Amino acid sequence: MTLSLLAFLALAASCHEAFRLYQERPIDTKRDSLAVRYLHCFSVINNGKKLLSTKAPPGNLGCLNGLRKFDLF
Repeated sequence: MTLSLLAFLALAASCHEAFRLYQERPIDTKRDSLAVRYLHCFSVINNGKKLLSTKAPPGNLGCLNGLRKFDLF
């Protein structure tokens, strides 16, 4: 049940973001509603860009900084 909900949220957020990008109206965190901003957190497009980005300084994987809280690294 939980996995289905997460998959639905990811699909809905990705479709919403793709539609907004098609309209050339990207997500704006300052102007969009709170619901859109929370939905955008589940977007595969947005998260994929962040995970696969190589623009960070050498030796820094910003997307993995949250794992340091769990003392895994």
